[in-house]
Amino acid sequence: MRPLLILLLILISLSSCSTTGIRSPTGTEGALADSVSTVVLLERGGIEMNPLGFPGTIVLKALGLAVLHSDLLEEDERKKVDQQMGAAWTGAALNNLIQIIWIGTPIVLSLGAGAIAVIWILN
Repeated sequence: MRPLLILLLILISLSSCSTTGIRSPTGTEGALADSVSTVVLLERGGIEMNPLGFPGTIVLKALGLAVLHSDLLEEDERKKVDQQMGAAWTGAALNNLIQIIWIGTPIVLSLGAGAIAVIWILN
């Protein structure tokens, strides 16, 4: 089961972390990559650092995506928010992926890599 989850995580990460310059990851892709990578990390003994816990983050992602895909935002706002959500959650997924690959990596290093991914995607 574990190898299948890791393979799924890698495929999701590759699809959401667009390095081709063609497009930025969407909020949905970033949320999925962050959620799956968090599950794998928790299964490997990692801890959820968000004070809301894993269930709380899932609820917030669902609410955020519901607002994103509702009629509450104008089209220009929707595109900007989608890009920001995708960047933030893809950065979180990258942090998780580094922790999965090198469990015990100093958190500053993996958070830094996640922050760099967010900045890169948004520019």
